[in-house]
Amino acid sequence: MAESKESGALKSGSMYAILAYLGWGFFPIYWKLLKHIPYMEILCHRVVWSFVFYSAVLFNQKRKLFVFRPEGFALTRNLVLGSILLMTNWLMYIYAVNSNQIVESSLGYFINPLVNIALGVFFLNERLSTYQKVATVLAVIGVGTITFAQGQIPWIALFLAVSFSLYGLIKKINPVSSLNSNQFESGIMLPFALIFLLTHSPQWLQADNRNISILLLVGSGVVTGLPLIFFALAAQRVPYYLMGFFQFLAPSIQFLSGVLIFNEPLSPLQLKGFMFIWAAGLLLILQGWWSARKAKLTANI
Repeated sequence: MAESKESGALKSGSMYAILAYLGWGFFPIYWKLLKHIPYMEILCHRVVWSFVFYSAVLFNQKRKLFVFRPEGFALTRNLVLGSILLMTNWLMYIYAVNSNQIVESSLGYFINPLVNIALGVFFLNERLSTYQKVATVLAVIGVGTITFAQGQIPWIALFLAVSFSLYGLIKKINPVSSLNSNQFESGIMLPFALIFLLTHSPQWLQADNRNISILLLVGSGVVTGLPLIFFALAAQRVPYYLMGFFQFLAPSIQFLSGVLIFNEPLSPLQLKGFMFIWAAGLLLILQGWWSARKAKLTANI
């Protein structure tokens, strides 16, 4: 009976994980539909409608209006810092997509798990396993190869990876429920977003497709928030190593959409660089699987 329950949780958790990462994977297509709107304007709309979405979900849960307020200066400071990191990450990603640099942005999320490992070593005194050491070397070779192929450092990818990893680190050391923290993160930026939107006259409102643009901007709150809810549901049901596997689904879709749908250039040497990074990701997935298997065998002894 317990085994059947565990199998059901794994099945539903895997479905939620696929939905979450599919949502994040198809982000480039969504933001491309808004490429005629300035980046800052898209970001501000995303802040406003994300706050509305998170607040609506919390209202549905609690059956009353609720605005999360962190207790204590240290937690408030850290969540504000997290909000700044997240918003700059959002802005850079929107810029990358709408300036035809989707392939490079996908690189940022491929190397994100390896940046997480580096932050764990430096800030949390975690020790690297053999798998992680080899994966790190492979990733460094991959980024170096892509840098050589492009003739410049992939700053967008590195910024996306580092900013999101630092954001994740703050979330890890300041445990607050996802919905509460995300409502706060968008809420703290809400006044700035509203001031910007109210003091700018959008030129795109004069275009024939303005109604579709408005719907897409309002929908950005759902597009932002819904994958997060799916992710939270998946994380409760799916083993950590399996979540690591799903984590590579989103940047893989982004990479393929950049190359196949939006025809971004990819040289053979760049592809070799990506192959090193994919090998690094595969090693991390194998490590997670092996660690989970060992733990299960130990528990059964």
